Amino acid sequence: MQNRSKKYADAMVEILKIAEGEDEIKKKAQKLKSLLEKRGDIKLTGDILREFYKGWKTRNGQIAKLITAKKMPEKSVRQIKTGVESKGYILEEMVEPDLIGGAKLFLGNHYLIDSSFKGKLLRLEKVIQSSKDDQ
Repeated sequence: MQNRSKKYADAMVEILKIAEGEDEIKKKAQKLKSLLEKRGDIKLTGDILREFYKGWKTRNGQIAKLITAKKMPEKSVRQIKTGVESKGYILEEMVEPDLIGGAKLFLGNHYLIDSSFKGKLLRLEKVIQSSKDDQ
């Protein structure tokens, strides 16, 4: 069901990118409502709106991605979520075991923090490599 909601939401994001004016947007929304009723998917409206909101924010670079090596404690996630939401971002969590440990945080398309062990090792490797190049 989530997959259908996302497909409807993605279609609406694409349609609204090219829509001109409020009247056209209203017409497109009405067509979507009619389609949902016809297909019996009107019950998905809440999920579609949530997915649409995420898609629209992503399109405008307003998603904060928190990438960790393993699931973070809920209290820590809540603190980060409060901070990024106060700046108008939606927090999206991802787990990447190859980070070894630590975390990365992206705000929109900008790299903000890399406190992952993998990132630290890569920076250390660059320092060692540049010192070899200087010799």
